[in-house]
Amino acid sequence: MKKPSGREVRLFLLIAALCFGRTTAAQPPGSFRIDGTIEGLDRGMIMLSYNQDEKNITDSSVVSGGHFHFEGSVVSPVSAFLSLKNVRNQGLNFYLENSEIQLSGKVGDIKSSKITGSRSNDDLDSIEKLMASYYDCLNALRVVSKYASSQNLASVKENVNKIYDALPQAQRALSGDYARAHPGSYAIATRLFINFTNDQSDLP
Repeated sequence: MKKPSGREVRLFLLIAALCFGRTTAAQPPGSFRIDGTIEGLDRGMIMLSYNQDEKNITDSSVVSGGHFHFEGSVVSPVSAFLSLKNVRNQGLNFYLENSEIQLSGKVGDIKSSKITGSRSNDDLDSIEKLMASYYDCLNALRVVSKYASSQNLASVKENVNKIYDALPQAQRALSGDYARAHPGSYAIATRLFINFTNDQSDLP
């Protein structure tokens, strides 16, 4: 990933303004509670880690009959990681916020766990679906471009390039509309910023 340019930083600030423009300056601290169930895991230890105020916070919960829970509070939504203690490649990235969060999953596939009760995670799911459609379009154009190059179809290649070059601008316009439709969304502002700072490679 390249270092964000001044234009990209300004773009992120615009996204943030769109997403947070309707929120109040001070929000009640509140608290979070995570009630989780891991099918197939009767005993064990679940670890929760996240950063807050530039400090790494780690908590643990004993699994009993497949159930576990965490309680605490965060100043704002943060990226968090849930994992089984002493078990590698068994984790889940999600957004932690002050709400009643329910989590259900299966041992061996915790990363696919279902999360409810969290607006940030719901927003993340929705923006990921939107971006999946965008990347599907990019991949389709790459396939057509590669075929056009192999067959020396210059006119097809030229038209594909025009569409490909116009996609970033279309993505920004669509993302701006999406941000305005989801005010106060930390997840969407963060995800869109990542999209805008990623390079779009040249067509083959």
